[in-house]
Amino acid sequence: MKILRRLLAFAVLVALLVLGYRFAQANGAPVAIDLLLADLPAVPQWMVLLATFALGTLLATVVLLFQMAKLGLVARRYRKTVRGLESEIHQLRNLPLAGGEGVGPAAPPGAATGAEPGGFAGPSA
Repeated sequence: MKILRRLLAFAVLVALLVLGYRFAQANGAPVAIDLLLADLPAVPQWMVLLATFALGTLLATVVLLFQMAKLGLVARRYRKTVRGLESEIHQLRNLPLAGGEGVGPAAPPGAATGAEPGGFAGPSA
């Protein structure tokens, strides 16, 4: 199995070299590059294509790394917030229950007393 893997890697390497050679032969015409502030001498077209491909890959990598760092910081902030909220829940669960005189739950503050069922006190006459 190890020999087969090495043969496959060697075949891929040879194929890449052959394709690279054919690409360079097909795109060997010299191209003069005129930038706004500088003129570059005539270079083979395959070199220009390879350089632009490498520059685009580098730029995309930098943008991707920036986005990954930004998302990592956002995720870190969310994890920190969740940790704080979980600790608050833990603290609230450990609080003793507020017991009233009766068996049932205590009435919420501001609740009407002596009102009709449903909480509506009705018009006062």
